[in-house]
Amino acid sequence: MSTVLSLFKGMLLKQKKVNILIALIFLICFICISTGISTLLATGNLFEKVIDNQNFSHELAHFSINDYPNWQEIGSWFNNHDMVESAQLSYASDIADYIKFKDEDILLFFQEIVPEAEHDVLKILQGDESQYPAPMTLWIPVGLSKRYSIAVGDDILIPNGSDSQSYKVSAIILDPLFSATIISPFRVWVRPGELALMKSFSSLDKVILTIRFKDPSQNSIVWNDFSIWQGASFTGFIIRYDDFKMGASMATLILVIALIIIGLLLLMICLIVIFFIVSSEISNQFKTFGVLKAHGLSFRQITLAIVLQYLFLLIIGIPIVILLSQLASMQIVSEYTQALGLDVNHLSTVFSVFIALLIMSAFIILAIYSSASRIRKINPAQAIREGQAKTNTNKKGALKIKDKFLFPVSLFIQMKENANSKGRFVFSIIILFALAFAMFFGIGFQSSFKKIFSSTDPMGYPETDLIVMSENNLFFGYDSDDVYSYLLQQDNYIAIKPGYRPKETLTIKLRGKDNYKVVTECILGDYDENNLPVLKGKNPKTANEVALTQIASEQTGKGIGDIVTLSMNGMDIPFTVCGIFHGINNTGKNVRLIFSALQLYKPNIKANWFFIDYKEDVVVVDAQKEIEAKMGGYVTFQNPKKFLASMSEPILAGAAVMTMILVFITALVSAITLYNFTILSFYREKKNYGIYLVAGFSTKQIVNMQIVRILIISAIAICLAFFVALNTMEPLLSNMFKATGISSVELVFDPLQLVIAVLITLSTALFSVFAASRQIKNLNLRELVIE
Repeated sequence: MSTVLSLFKGMLLKQKKVNILIALIFLICFICISTGISTLLATGNLFEKVIDNQNFSHELAHFSINDYPNWQEIGSWFNNHDMVESAQLSYASDIADYIKFKDEDILLFFQEIVPEAEHDVLKILQGDESQYPAPMTLWIPVGLSKRYSIAVGDDILIPNGSDSQSYKVSAIILDPLFSATIISPFRVWVRPGELALMKSFSSLDKVILTIRFKDPSQNSIVWNDFSIWQGASFTGFIIRYDDFKMGASMATLILVIALIIIGLLLLMICLIVIFFIVSSEISNQFKTFGVLKAHGLSFRQITLAIVLQYLFLLIIGIPIVILLSQLASMQIVSEYTQALGLDVNHLSTVFSVFIALLIMSAFIILAIYSSASRIRKINPAQAIREGQAKTNTNKKGALKIKDKFLFPVSLFIQMKENANSKGRFVFSIIILFALAFAMFFGIGFQSSFKKIFSSTDPMGYPETDLIVMSENNLFFGYDSDDVYSYLLQQDNYIAIKPGYRPKETLTIKLRGKDNYKVVTECILGDYDENNLPVLKGKNPKTANEVALTQIASEQTGKGIGDIVTLSMNGMDIPFTVCGIFHGINNTGKNVRLIFSALQLYKPNIKANWFFIDYKEDVVVVDAQKEIEAKMGGYVTFQNPKKFLASMSEPILAGAAVMTMILVFITALVSAITLYNFTILSFYREKKNYGIYLVAGFSTKQIVNMQIVRILIISAIAICLAFFVALNTMEPLLSNMFKATGISSVELVFDPLQLVIAVLITLSTALFSVFAASRQIKNLNLRELVIE
């Protein structure tokens, strides 16, 4: 063992500069993988723990008491179910209510606190400690507070008929189900009985059932039992536990996955470097390894010394990895936990560092044993006598220099070297491919998602700047006909498209499966004429046709030509699936019906949503204020583009930061790797370079040969990276974000950013190779002749 240690020490000290660079790459990989694992472990079941610790409900169901006259029996039925721990009813507003804060219209719903609640006991994070909010005050969740920068003491306006009421935020509370900043609508809490004072009479028929299951994964069984008990599917709106969990963890999960991918990508590059370094070292030190074998060292002992060398470079970084991984993980986890009302004072990364160490060590050992296998074939006598591996002098190269050729000698020589050194050529392509693909992926991700969130088409709406919603069809105020008539009198719009959205949700009834809840926004008119395309089939044209989103189709197993039964208001009606489309509303659980199809459920319905596309010079906020001044609280508004921007900005900002980090690290590692490759290649081929110098080549010409070589490699790597990005990114991004409703991504690239990415790749390659090629000036022809 002492011999192995002595050999390990000699190898370590011999290549100090190269070993320092390898250790640096190891450190970056180590930190990325360790941070990703520790963050994943820390947040993996944190949401479930908070729900259990706070004794919160798992999901909620919103419905109208007009649909269930004996609505209190529903609470009793759920409480008596064997799989339900507790269930309670509470008065609520419409599920799509809203408040005004400064210039923002915020989508939410109000819920009254239940006295002596069995679950959903709220924890006050900021504000006055009390059992209930005081009159004319609200408690808001921390996610809503962060998203719109609402603080304790701020005033908000609540529309109420023709007037609006001012309420004060008295506390910011922990509501785990609505802790995420990307969720919509939010839930706001008021004291018992407050809704009757703050809302119009048309809003006092809504109830929320909150349910805490003994096992949340068994919720579908409970709802199926409920359908059997009622004799029909539930007609209200259900927000499932999985949807809450996805909303709370999505941003953190994307970041964790990105970190692990970065770490593994860099590890792959690092292994290529190690493979090449070890292979080159065997060729350069062929005689030395022959002497070692002649002294009795076995392949296993020599390889073990090499393994110890690189494991030592990995292990010496552990203290730094623990420190930096701890800081990075704490920062990521704290962003997640603060939304859940938790303070993380300590987070141990020791276990994640150990896991990352095992992963990296396994791959390093595998790479070394693969590259060191040539040591087995070394013949000590031949190695000592000739100083190099025996080659077949009669073997023809991949390229043969002819007496006559049509391009420069230096270019032809470089092509010949590339062809005869396939391993180094391929490794260089892989390294630059990783850099180019990282940039193309980031550019494609951001450009594609900007396109998705810049248009209202994926929401199922025609080109829309503002949606005006009329919900008051009673004996006073403005009904939907009045609203439509008033809007048509304006002269600042390009088009106004009436539509209808039922307050109730639709249910797709499935045999032997949990019934499937969907929403719908109907456009009065032809979907094709409103530029709302389908992915397959066609849009519904008749009252017996329905189009499903791609996600709804996959989750229900229903495709074009299948019959689906839609249930609403206690009525079950069969429809034929005519098309599949992409829609992000309700996390992709959406359908398209024409207006006459919805009239089958309610014959007297009329348009209640109005989609307005304004002229270019119109300020949408000012136009909304003008409508509001006339209609007051009888209408509500939704600015879909502003809403999409508020959803997309955090994702795109995070993606931009991660792309910059990924590109910086990958560019650094690529530069280090290419520099080492060129240096090692120089020492391996120095005799040939000496011959070129003797034959009359200048140093500049030899450097140019290296530049030509790297330009060829860069061109191949860039083209390959772009080809792979074009053919893999659409399905990859679609699968990554399918849970959010984004099931179809149209890949878009910003041309200017693509040019910048190409220039960065070329600059990295040229700088690394040019810096390393300067070593050619150190060639000593006399020494080469002696060798």
